[in-house]
Amino acid sequence: MIETQKIINFIDKQAYNITENKIKGVCSLNRMKPNCLLFYNSNDELVLSENEKTILKSCLVLVKNIELLPENTPCIITANPRLAFVKIVNKFFKEKLQPGIHPTAIIDKSVKIPANIKVGAYTVIEKNVKIGENTIIDNHITIKSGTRIGKYVHIKNGAILGDEGFGFEFDTNNVPIRMVHFGGLFIGDYVEIGNNCVINKGTIDDTIIEEHVKINDFSKIAHNVFIGKNSLIIGAKINGSVFIGENCWIAPAVTIQNKVKIGNGTMIGTGSVVVGNIPDNVIAFGNPAKVIREK
Repeated sequence: MIETQKIINFIDKQAYNITENKIKGVCSLNRMKPNCLLFYNSNDELVLSENEKTILKSCLVLVKNIELLPENTPCIITANPRLAFVKIVNKFFKEKLQPGIHPTAIIDKSVKIPANIKVGAYTVIEKNVKIGENTIIDNHITIKSGTRIGKYVHIKNGAILGDEGFGFEFDTNNVPIRMVHFGGLFIGDYVEIGNNCVINKGTIDDTIIEEHVKINDFSKIAHNVFIGKNSLIIGAKINGSVFIGENCWIAPAVTIQNKVKIGNGTMIGTGSVVVGNIPDNVIAFGNPAKVIREK
C-alpha cells in the first residue's frame, strides 16, 4: 500500500478530488479494481457504466484533462499520463532486486561480482568479464570472456553475449578460414537485453551497446556493431559492422545488411531489409528500405 500523497508529491502535478489515503496496486481501465492507480491517455471523454464509475472513485487516475473523467474522480493532471504512470510504477510498485548467485551458476574465479547483483540458474560467466552494480543476469545465460557490462543492466533468459561472430576469409583454394576475434563486447549502463538474444564481440575493435539501449527478445547483433544511446531494437537481425545512431527505433523482423549506417532519431519499419545508409530523423520502410517521410 502506497500513501496517495507520496505519489502526488513524487509526480509533482496538480491533484483533484483526493479521498483515499492509500493505493494498493495498479490496474487498467479495461479491468478496473478498487484503490488502484491507472492512466487514461486519450483526449476523448471517458464513457463508463455506473458500476465502473463507483470503482473509479476509489482509484487514482492520471489524465490530461479533468473534464474527460466522471465528476468527482480522484485524479492527477499531466500532459503525458502514460509516462507519469511508468515513473510512478518504477518508483513505488516495481519489485525490488533480490541480489544473490544461484548455486548452479558457473562463474570464473577471476570475475569480481558486486554484492548487489543477481545471477540466475545455470548461467555461465567466463574469465575477464566485468559487471557493474545493480545488474540482473537471469537464467541459462552465457557471458563470454572479455565482455564488459555496466550498472543497472538487465540480461534476460537464454542470452549469449560476447561469442565470436561469423567471420571468415578464403584462401587460394577457396577454403574458408575463421577470423579470430580479438575485440570485446561493451554494454553500457541501464541496457536491457531480451530473452534468447545473441550479441557477438568485435573482430578487432569492440561491439558497443551504449547506455539506455533496449533490445527485445530474439534479436541478433553481429560483430563490430555500434548502437547509440536510447535506441530500441525489437526482434531485429543486425549484421556485422552496422552503425545505429542515438534514439533510433528498429522494428520487428528488420534485417540490416553489413556496414550500413542508420542516422540518429530514425525509425525502420517492420520487416524492412536495409541495404544502404539511412539519414537522420526519417522513417524508412520496405525491401529494400527507402525513406518514406521525415520523422
